[in-house]
Amino acid sequence: MRRDTVVVIEDSQAAQIWTFAPATIDLLEVSVGMKKGNRAPIIKWTLIGLGTGFAVGWLVAAIIEESGDTDYNEAASAGVGAAVGAAAGAAYGYRKLEEHWAAVPIPRRVGLLPTRRGVRLAYSVSF
Repeated sequence: MRRDTVVVIEDSQAAQIWTFAPATIDLLEVSVGMKKGNRAPIIKWTLIGLGTGFAVGWLVAAIIEESGDTDYNEAASAGVGAAVGAAAGAAYGYRKLEEHWAAVPIPRRVGLLPTRRGVRLAYSVSF
């Protein structure tokens, strides 16, 4: 943070230096790394495993029933396949990594400043 400029320095091979006026920035975030256990991939892969397990369970029961003299409950087999597929899909989705972000506070010229006794109005001036 400089007098009237926010300076962002990239950390990479092709690093650049960016400067912005604080009034033009609404939100500034930095990466806090890749983490697993995210909701979107868990749901996605659980549903994929559920559908695949259902289809495989039903198909296996139908094939075994046609080839032999044993009766199989295709609905129950499909349900077991769906449960196993959903569990496998959820386990796989849990391991998928996604990037997480943290907000960086940007001091404003005029704003509310928390104190021990409450909140006060603050104004920043630089020359």
